[in-house]
Amino acid sequence: MNFMVDILCGLSNFMKPHFVTIGVALTATVLILYGNDINRAVKTVLRRWHFMPRVLLFVAICSFGYGGATILGGTLFYNIIRQLSPAYQSPIIMLLFIGVGILAERKNHV
Repeated sequence: MNFMVDILCGLSNFMKPHFVTIGVALTATVLILYGNDINRAVKTVLRRWHFMPRVLLFVAICSFGYGGATILGGTLFYNIIRQLSPAYQSPIIMLLFIGVGILAERKNHV
């Protein structure tokens, strides 16, 4: 049992400098999977607006909204994952990527 914990801790220590990048990757992937749904909802709300405010707000949401969400998601992931024991960090990261893969399969992105 200690052998497995040592392997998981070693893997977690290897990943530790990349936690923010891993969080950004997970967040960006989820935003890609749900981006069409978010854009459709925004278009529905903005449909009755005049052309120029509609375009400006849509561009702001796409650039600043998605960019901010990606940065916030990466930072949030880092703050949560670093509080866990190293024995749990790498399995949770692997499970999260598997979960995102399952989401992608269900939304026909794979």
